[in-house]
Order: sequence, then structure tokens, then C-alpha cells
Amino acid sequence: TLAGGVAHEINNQMTVVIGFGEFVLSALGPEHEQAPDLRLVLQAGHRAARVSQQLLAFTRQQVTQPRLVDLLEIITDLKPVLLQLLGSDKQLVVSGDADGPRVNADPAQVQQVLINLVANARDATETGAEIRIHVDEATFDRETPAPLGEKVAPGRYVRVSVADSGTGMAPETLLRIFEPFFTLKAVGKGTGLGLPMVYGTMRRHDGYVLPRSELGRGTTFELLWPVADEASAASALRSAPRRGDRRGGPDRGIEVMVVEDEAVVRALARRILEHDGYRVKEASSGTEALAMLDAGAAHPDVVATDMIMPQMNGRQLHDILKQRMPEVRVLFMSGHTGEGDVLERLMPRGAPFLQKPFTPQALVAAIAALAPRR
Repeated sequence: TLAGGVAHEINNQMTVVIGFGEFVLSALGPEHEQAPDLRLVLQAGHRAARVSQQLLAFTRQQVTQPRLVDLLEIITDLKPVLLQLLGSDKQLVVSGDADGPRVNADPAQVQQVLINLVANARDATETGAEIRIHVDEATFDRETPAPLGEKVAPGRYVRVSVADSGTGMAPETLLRIFEPFFTLKAVGKGTGLGLPMVYGTMRRHDGYVLPRSELGRGTTFELLWPVADEASAASALRSAPRRGDRRGGPDRGIEVMVVEDEAVVRALARRILEHDGYRVKEASSGTEALAMLDAGAAHPDVVATDMIMPQMNGRQLHDILKQRMPEVRVLFMSGHTGEGDVLERLMPRGAPFLQKPFTPQALVAAIAALAPRR
């Protein structure tokens, strides 16, 4: 609960730091004498944002937007990023069954898990090392021990193995790798949240992570993702709203209402959207938003609302809006998900969602995907 609350506050404040920081950097121009200083500020802001996301993942309070995916396809698409992460002195080998079963997973979180594991493999290996990622299917006929006293449930899984031939870990170290803030890296080189994030993400997907390691003989992480019920997953995909591919600027006259109780975040969203050509109305709460509609002071095409607010949450506002204005599109935003799965229970299935902290580009893209063409 504490970790989730801290992450919420960091997410709100980093949204402001990163958003307004990018505006200032753009105004200064790349040749300004203080541009390098501001880039360092933004770099620190993004680092703080990544830490908050890892906290949310560890506490299983990160919003998951699963869809039917092919894990080998995700890994293959991510390979250029992983190669850049490893550097030119190390090799990456990806293999697996091309026609294997699919899983229900959030692609962004799958990528986040892989990046963390490959980064750890990079740090644990010397020049010339080979990191191997293999995808296959695994069936468990009975319960199998897993970390933190859990057991792998019997069933079919897609197994992703990430293996290196690096320094390895002693048994006593292996027992602690999923503890938050436990790290063997030097100060400033790691947060101790990477592997806890991996663990939290896997459990949030009803999957498991099985580590094996031996000093001097490398480390292997087996990620077990439950095989999807393709019929129900395909049905969920069909019911999800399509996000249009809008090229160019927005149509003039599109009105966006931003409902957000944090004044600085609300001001940032307004600045971003007006800069992109939208007309923007602000409300500090769901109650104020409805009062503006009743008074005829707003006629939004899209409503971007924070999820957790005093008096009226984003879902309650959404339901009232849909009764009054069925055509309005609603984008949910949040830097906090509350206890357990509260936010996901509040959000309609397949609803558009933007995690804080967001960049100006991410907000514009999310609104553009919902804004109607005129």
C-alpha cells in the first residue's frame, strides 16, 4: 500500500516535470547553452518514472491491458532494442517454435520483463558472451515449487527461457533476488526493483518465474505464461474499441475536456492539447465536469479523466456521460491503481487507458486515436 501510494505521487509529479520540461527544451532549442542541463533533468525525471512503474509492477498495482499475443513474435520485434541494450561485444540468440500457442498478455509489460532480464544478463557477463532466449511449450502435470513459497499450477504454459553464462549466483543470493531494493550492483547502477518487477508482472498475468543459477555457471530465468483460451480471447479482442490511425494534425473544432484533480497535471494536459490544435475545457472533478455540461459551458468530443478522484471517480463520470452523451469517447488516466485490482474493476473492459507519467506525445496520440473525424 505504501509503495503504491508513493508511486502515485511520483507519477503525478513526474508527469509535470517531464511534460513542461519538454516544452522548455523545445523553446530553448538544441543549441542553447542550458539545453544539456535540461536534458539531464528530463533524464532524471524518466528514471524516477521508471522506478515508480517498477514499484507498481512489484505491488501488482500496474494496470494490465492484455490481448492475445505471440510471445516469440514480441521477442523478435524487440530484438533490435535488446541488441542495442547488450552492446556490440555480446551476442543475442532468439529461438523457438514459430507456430506455438498464444497467451493473454500486455505486450508492453512483456517487453519490460525481457528488457530487465537481458539487462541483468548483460551486467553478469563478460565481452563475447552469448545470451539466449528460447520459446517453447511446457506442460505441468502437478504442482511445482516456485519462488516465495508459491507453486506452479498444473496446466499448459508458453515458456520463455532467458539464459546467460555469466557469474551466476550463490544459493543464498538466489533466495533474495525478488526482494524489493535488494541488489548486488554498485550504488547508482541498479535500484533493486528490476527482478521484483519481473515477479510482480508474471504473477499479475497468472504466470510464474523460475530462476536457476550457480556460481560461475550462469543464470537462467524461465517465464511461464498460461496458454490462452483462444476463443474467449478472440471475443475480447473483437469487443475492444479500435484505436484509429490518425495522420496529421487534429480536425479543428474538436473539443477535449480534461477532468483531473491535480491542478498542475490539468494545466499540463491543457497546454499539450492546445498546442496540438484542440479546444480544451478543464474540470477539477467529475461533479464540476457535469455542472459545466448542464450549464452548456462544454460540448466535449473526448473526455480525458483521472480515475481516482474525490467525490466521484472516473468510472462514475464515464457511466453518467454515456447516458447523456452516448457518442462521447472517454480516456482514463491514472498514476495509481489503489488496492489490488481496484482500478481494473472500475474501468470498462477494453477502455482506453493512459498511465501516468505520460509524455506530451503519448497524450496527443491517445486523444487522436479517440477524436472523431469531421
